[in-house]
Amino acid sequence: MSERRRNDVALETEKSLTEIKYELATAKKELIFSNNNRKDLEVALNAVQEEKKMIERELLSLRAYLQLKATSTKASTIHMINPISG
Repeated sequence: MSERRRNDVALETEKSLTEIKYELATAKKELIFSNNNRKDLEVALNAVQEEKKMIERELLSLRAYLQLKATSTKASTIHMINPISG
């Protein structure tokens, strides 16, 4: 009976070891997948940050243009109201 018990324990141990190896392989695949996703997200985040910087520069340029246009229009209006005679 002792021999049979040892065989049963050995079979259970081998079965547990096989399950643990499978779980470990699955965990490694999930880790690789997660790392790839993290890298993809980092690339996407960098792209979005660069786009944000570009949009901010365009916005500053448009604001400067509009300010210049408003100043120019204001100066034209004042000149039309008070023309300088020569």
